[in-house]
Amino acid sequence: EMITDKKLDTVFARLIKEIYPLVCHACGKKLAKGTIDCQAAHFIGRRAHILRWNPRNVLPACSRCNGFDQSHVFELGKKINMYYGDGTAEHFREIQHMTKKWDEYDRKRLYELFCCTEDISMEELRKKILDGYDEIQGEKTK
Repeated sequence: EMITDKKLDTVFARLIKEIYPLVCHACGKKLAKGTIDCQAAHFIGRRAHILRWNPRNVLPACSRCNGFDQSHVFELGKKINMYYGDGTAEHFREIQHMTKKWDEYDRKRLYELFCCTEDISMEELRKKILDGYDEIQGEKTK
């Protein structure tokens, strides 16, 4: 089965809402999973293929912030630094123009990883996803 960008985007967005608290990471509004208002907001846009499916680059946000308020990106950057350490957002801005060709094998591996639905805590699931992503990404950069 061919894993398209759209198919990978869909499972990735669903996963983001599982591994982070369901609040808008820009304005603080509480979000409800499965609603149009609960979105996966990229700090560095989806066109930046090196970061497109990086779970550290995407956080839940409300539709207003994600679609109509460009200042939400600043807030996402602050939250990314809060989760992953000072300088993480700045590093993403530095590497945003790097390209990454995901071959079909890696796309399938990402798809399987992002479909993970184990009954573990949000933090444990986030760690498992990040470790798996780093393994897949790292194999291509060595």
